[in-house]
Amino acid sequence: MKRYILVLFFLAACYVNAQEIKIIDTKDSSPISFATISFGDGLGTFADEEGLFIFSKKKYPDIDTLYISALGYRKNDNYS
Repeated sequence: MKRYILVLFFLAACYVNAQEIKIIDTKDSSPISFATISFGDGLGTFADEEGLFIFSKKKYPDIDTLYISALGYRKNDNYS
């Protein structure tokens, strides 16, 4: 039983330090599959087929800006 509690505590601690972000189309709220997420320093990741990706401040400590791109979409200058 102690092992299960330890594993549960570990998973909860990992979840607290990460954010799950979903990328969606603003017109019809559909997920944007496999969008590219890049950071200013050249690192990055991809969204999954549901438009989800996990951002962890522990993994990317100095990131303050995300750049998101996907085929078939253009830059939106009106986003604030």
